[in-house]
Amino acid sequence: MRNISRTLQVGVFLLFWSFLVSLCAVPELSAQEGYLDLSSWNFSAHPRALLNGTWEMWWAKLLSPSDIKEVGPGTPVLMPQFWNTLPHPYPVLGAATFRLEIQLPPSYQSWVLRVPNIHCAYTLYINGQKTLQMGNPTQNPQKYQDALRPRLVPFTTNTNSVSLVLKVVNETDMYGGFRRPFILGPEQPLLASFDLQHSLSIAISGALLSLGLLQLFVFFLQPNKWSHLWLSLFSFCITWRGLSTGDRLMTEIFPQVPFLVWSRLEYLAVFLGVIFVSLYLRSLYRSIWPNKIVLPFLVYTGIFAILNMVLPLEMFAYLFPFYEFPLLGVVVIFFVVPLIGARRKHRGSWIVMSGILILALGTVNDLMYLENLISTGYILDKLLLIFMLFQSFLLSRQLADDYHIIDRQVKDLLAVGKLKDEFFARVSHELRTPLHGMLGITDMLEKESTGSMTATQKYHVALLNQVSQRLLAMVSRILDFSDLKRKQVPIKLTALPLKATIDFLMPYFQQKDDVSVLNKVPEDFPPVAGDLVLVQHLIFLLVENALTHTEVGTIHIEAIQQPSQAIIHVKDTGKGIPKSQQVQMFETFHQVEEAETRTNSGLGLGLAICQEIILQLKGSISLTSEEGRGTTVTFTLPWPSPELTLSSQEENSSDSGQVPNQKKKKLPVGSWVQNFALSRKILPPPPPPSETEKSQTSKTLLLVDDDPINIILLKNFLKPTGYKLLEARNGFEALTLINSHEIDLIILDIMMPGMSGYEVCQKVRENFDLSSLPIILLTAKSSHEDIQRGLSCGASAYMTKPFRQEEILDRVKSHLGVTEEV
Repeated sequence: MRNISRTLQVGVFLLFWSFLVSLCAVPELSAQEGYLDLSSWNFSAHPRALLNGTWEMWWAKLLSPSDIKEVGPGTPVLMPQFWNTLPHPYPVLGAATFRLEIQLPPSYQSWVLRVPNIHCAYTLYINGQKTLQMGNPTQNPQKYQDALRPRLVPFTTNTNSVSLVLKVVNETDMYGGFRRPFILGPEQPLLASFDLQHSLSIAISGALLSLGLLQLFVFFLQPNKWSHLWLSLFSFCITWRGLSTGDRLMTEIFPQVPFLVWSRLEYLAVFLGVIFVSLYLRSLYRSIWPNKIVLPFLVYTGIFAILNMVLPLEMFAYLFPFYEFPLLGVVVIFFVVPLIGARRKHRGSWIVMSGILILALGTVNDLMYLENLISTGYILDKLLLIFMLFQSFLLSRQLADDYHIIDRQVKDLLAVGKLKDEFFARVSHELRTPLHGMLGITDMLEKESTGSMTATQKYHVALLNQVSQRLLAMVSRILDFSDLKRKQVPIKLTALPLKATIDFLMPYFQQKDDVSVLNKVPEDFPPVAGDLVLVQHLIFLLVENALTHTEVGTIHIEAIQQPSQAIIHVKDTGKGIPKSQQVQMFETFHQVEEAETRTNSGLGLGLAICQEIILQLKGSISLTSEEGRGTTVTFTLPWPSPELTLSSQEENSSDSGQVPNQKKKKLPVGSWVQNFALSRKILPPPPPPSETEKSQTSKTLLLVDDDPINIILLKNFLKPTGYKLLEARNGFEALTLINSHEIDLIILDIMMPGMSGYEVCQKVRENFDLSSLPIILLTAKSSHEDIQRGLSCGASAYMTKPFRQEEILDRVKSHLGVTEEV
């Protein structure tokens, strides 16, 4: 049943083409020996009469109507055709005079003669009067100028007979004479007919141009969809061809442009159109596209396009038939490829194949009309509109399919995101239990008064406590974000005194010698509506984030009153954020610095949590920054309603209006401030080395890691070896030590501030080979790509964290042993 339906589709297209051909066909009466009797022609039913048949011709003579009377009868020739293709041909370059006598019916006096495109210069006489001249019809090649444009010539006659005399000169074209018929008809109906045809041509060109622009806009929105670009450019080419053939509308817009230019551009539109439609079909059928056949033809097309621009037009016109026959063969390929695609269940192939069939029929028709084999006229531009509509429908359906796929993927991603949030929340909750136990045990050990622990043991317990606090802070941040996303944080709106709320947090901010945090909110600033816990959490995160990225300067907290809301600014004088990354700053897990060279650790959740808090407080948050000059985060909070203000003042009259005393008042914000404060406490100084540890060997190891705990762990693991251990906190320090000390082996982290371990490794290898200075990369990055990159940078070995003491000792001994052997 499906095959029958497709066969019917093809049959409908063939019938449609036959219908178009029949519309273009015009009944004919033939002239005999220079005389055409149209006295019985029904101009009411058929306003167009083709002036075909036998005309009189005088070869190599340019005769005026008065000269013809003296010269006598000319040679009868069948027109329209070229004088160099007659049974007894004349030379292509030359001149001739043509005459046709016409007998007309007495019912009309006003007539219109349509002169076709004549690739020569000519002068037209009607009833002895010079009526039209195109170009400069002279046999002097220096002064000769041709012209190419159809013309409508209105005239009146009081008699029933008309005499047409045409003087034609050809000095450039590959054919001499005229290849299209003259058309004669009554003025009013014929002009109306040509106006309709003219409007139809403009409408078709406008529709093709609109479809091309539409496809081009779609390509700009989806640059990966190359099919839209190729179809758009193909549409522009066929629009140009339609405007430069037939009625040649472009010559009306630009009448001063020479005929030679229009002819070259007309050919160029054909060549480019073939290239672009080939690329369009290739983009649809990449897997079955015959590149070995089509690609040489496209090269062949490009050669013809170049020849068209460099050769004389008359010479190129002789070469063009050598392009037409290969073109027909490729058009067959254009039809067969979608047919194969249809057999392989490639969606939309029948639409493409139907459009190619229409395109092929129009191409064959125009080529046959160009060779005077048929008289249907050019119909390719009309059929190309149908082709473009078919292809636009196909691509629109593909866009609709893409939309449905994307819509389904978005729903899937939302579901996955929800599962991810639930997973993070569950894992974080599970991690809190062992962390609680670890913190309890380390806290108990730190407070032991029995004196049973050595100084080294106490130091290690302090390290363990701090690492646990850091991990707890990260877990707490994940839980905060998860609870906010799921709206599981209870919100109790009160009227908050902003100045006092911020002052309460000041002692808990990370202290830096060169950075000061200033609360510049006025004392009399009105209360704002918000939840005390969430607002303090928000301000704490913003100030801590500013402190993290500010080495020297100040951090200001300012507030401005607006009629509908309060605007709060947190300004820092830090290094700023690149413009390209500012729009992503509120995304989850986004960090400005590269993972391998970032200065500060973290999850990239701070600003994302701030955004979630602000959304739940019915405010807004934004960010402005300039590299090297700092960052300003701005958020808004609404004013409280009168009843909320009253209840809040009553509730907090005793302590909310003043800065709370942190020694007497418990933190109202839960454990997150404590966790962050504890995770940043300063480590106690390490205990002095024992006499055993002071013993050294001749081997020197350089430990490079930005985390002091990792350095301490490595030093403890390597104590039994007795090696001399140097340490560096970043790549720059490491390179300095390598240049000033004799290093036997390097243990190198990858993710460090300013310079990654990969870069350090590459710079070391500029002066030291693998055998003279081994490098062991020790990192948390464990993917296959990371390992391959590390080894390609010149590392001797690659180890991932966590690791056991035996592993690092074995690696160090192994590589030092190889060095000694070398």
